[in-house]
Amino acid sequence: MPNPQVLVCSQAGNLFSLDPSSGAILASFAARGPISGSPAIGDPNQSDPWVVLGDGGGNIYAFDTTEAFPPPIWQAALGGPVDGPPVLANGVVYVATDPDEGDPHIFALDQASGRILFDGLLPGGAASEPIVADGKLIVATRNGDVVGYQAPDA
Repeated sequence: MPNPQVLVCSQAGNLFSLDPSSGAILASFAARGPISGSPAIGDPNQSDPWVVLGDGGGNIYAFDTTEAFPPPIWQAALGGPVDGPPVLANGVVYVATDPDEGDPHIFALDQASGRILFDGLLPGGAASEPIVADGKLIVATRNGDVVGYQAPDA
């Protein structure tokens, strides 16, 4: 298991891995757009990527280490800004996009490969990060609705 680190994202589009005792920067990654929200962090003992983040350019990135940030294990372009944190659940990455033109979407991607498993319209856009429980994907929208989807399997 890797040594514990603190992960911090910036609106300038950087992901930093910090030593928790000294605050020293151990590694950094420059995304293609600003990063809003935290990265999703999964189990570092699994073989799939376990650090996932999205950026305002509509890209999502997956890493399997926080000790140094090599090129991502996978990267996907989602067609609209990722304005909040992705969520990892049961081998699936869930993330909402909110483009300037067109409709907001909710995506489910395979955690291991980044392959899109589900792409659904998200009327009103996301007001919160997605929640996954009992095989259901739940998202609160900015227009006051709560939308539910059957969560896909990886």
